[in-house]
Amino acid sequence: MYKKFHAMKQSKFILLLLLLLIGCDQSALNFPEEFVPGEVAVKFIESVKKSEAKAFIEDLDLDPVDLSKLDNEKHPNWTLIGVPEGKEKFWVKRFNNYSIVEVAELNGIDHTH
Repeated sequence: MYKKFHAMKQSKFILLLLLLLIGCDQSALNFPEEFVPGEVAVKFIESVKKSEAKAFIEDLDLDPVDLSKLDNEKHPNWTLIGVPEGKEKFWVKRFNNYSIVEVAELNGIDHTH
């Protein structure tokens, strides 16, 4: 009887552990299924000037796709940054670690319009 109980308890523990590991998969966090290849949308913190954002992007050897959005009243401080195709998720995670960046995300494709 004890062996059955112990085996069942151990199975539940392993199942719980697997669920936690699957739930912590960073690649599944808030990434849209479809996104523009080679682009990441980045919102800089409010105090960042356009020239500082451009220098930051160039220091990373990346290309600013559209810095004009930094001055846009509807979407202030947002810009698109060109990154190597296939590395978009890597760059989203990396950008989100910089203090100059408020948020970075994939440039998702919206099919609702």
